[in-house]
Amino acid sequence: MTIYHQCVGCELEWFHEELEQKQQEIKRLKQERDKLIEGLRFYIDYTEVRQGELAREILDEIGVTVE
Repeated sequence: MTIYHQCVGCELEWFHEELEQKQQEIKRLKQERDKLIEGLRFYIDYTEVRQGELAREILDEIGVTVE
């Protein structure tokens, strides 16, 4: 019975480490997404109308509102 508990403990530790890694990856991806959105918003404000519209369409497709 002791062996079983040790294996479960190891699995829990492994799952915890996996969870932390996934959370860090999600945080990194969110930061990248936010930077891309910021770039598209800048693009809307400082480019030709046609190119700005394309950026607006992209933001609209991903559910980001543009003021």
